[in-house]
Amino acid sequence: MPAVQVSVKIDKKIRDEAQLVFENYGLDLPTAIRSMITIAARKHTMPFVIGKRPISLNGDEFENDTEYFKQIPGYWESIIEASNEPLEKLASAKECGWDV
Repeated sequence: MPAVQVSVKIDKKIRDEAQLVFENYGLDLPTAIRSMITIAARKHTMPFVIGKRPISLNGDEFENDTEYFKQIPGYWESIIEASNEPLEKLASAKECGWDV
């Protein structure tokens, strides 16, 4: 499957702040974006929760989101796996059923 380049315009300050967040998780910006898109394509859902503060399974709030995601069986591993996936193995928008 041929690789495509995705280009997005975003405020430099927001990009820089997001880059720092991803670095705290051991990810660079391209790897983080590739991982999120891969997970969305494979699972047909958002790879993260929007608008809710992470709460642990026992109700405690987490200071470190990494610990939250690591406790969800298979989730953290799927992020690492997706970031290492060769581009030719990724599903196309058509294969995912998206009308583009």
